[in-house]
Amino acid sequence: MYKEHSIFAPPTPDATLWRYLTFTKFVSLLDKRAIFFTRADKLGDPFEGAVARINLELQRRHWEANISNLKQYAIQLPDMSERPEVAVKEIRRHTLINCWYESEHESEAMWNLYSRAHEGIAIRTDFRSLADSFKDDRDIFIGRVSYIDYEKDSMQDDNLFRPFLYKRKGFEHEREVRALTIALPSHIGPSKGPLDMSQAIYSVGTYCKVDLSQLVSEVVVAPYAPEWLLELTESVASRYDLQATVVRSSLAIEPAWR
Repeated sequence: MYKEHSIFAPPTPDATLWRYLTFTKFVSLLDKRAIFFTRADKLGDPFEGAVARINLELQRRHWEANISNLKQYAIQLPDMSERPEVAVKEIRRHTLINCWYESEHESEAMWNLYSRAHEGIAIRTDFRSLADSFKDDRDIFIGRVSYIDYEKDSMQDDNLFRPFLYKRKGFEHEREVRALTIALPSHIGPSKGPLDMSQAIYSVGTYCKVDLSQLVSEVVVAPYAPEWLLELTESVASRYDLQATVVRSSLAIEPAWR
């Protein structure tokens, strides 16, 4: 279920969010009635979960303060007291992320980056609908990503999961809002003994259940998709009893020359 957290800066309730998908991933969403959360270390960006250089130096001097969040779970990390960067890398294995694009309008760049221009699908929703749609038992947090220069800038450093709300400035075009959850073994607890965080629970990620009628306000088919894909998307949506409207991308509209 969605849970507010002080380190997350969510959009306004009515902020428009987009999720760009391939057609096969769209069908998977409908079939499983769940959205996929990917392990942070599997997203393809080596800076996921990394800290700015300035912060890393501070962490090395004040590491004991930074691990207070983990002590309540009796988590044991390799070289915890001497090498904080090792702990940060281990946490990436257990941090699961699902990404959304915040904008009132579609993005040509996002169509090409995260779907296929001729066969992609975009899901349109708003922040409140996304937050309310989660039906999973796990705590799910949602917030905007901040973009910084990791060599020159510093980041807020009050929580071990704060680094997952930052990305490099070269990704600013993504205007990302991310949903995040933590996957720790169910047997974790002070009475169970220390946990070896080097052992990941999921190989790539996991699905989190959602109410599709709450989540999806509109399904948009890629601007350059053939007509048959629009018809197929309408058919598949109907087959899975998805009530949302299926439309072609507004980027396919022809200019008015006269």
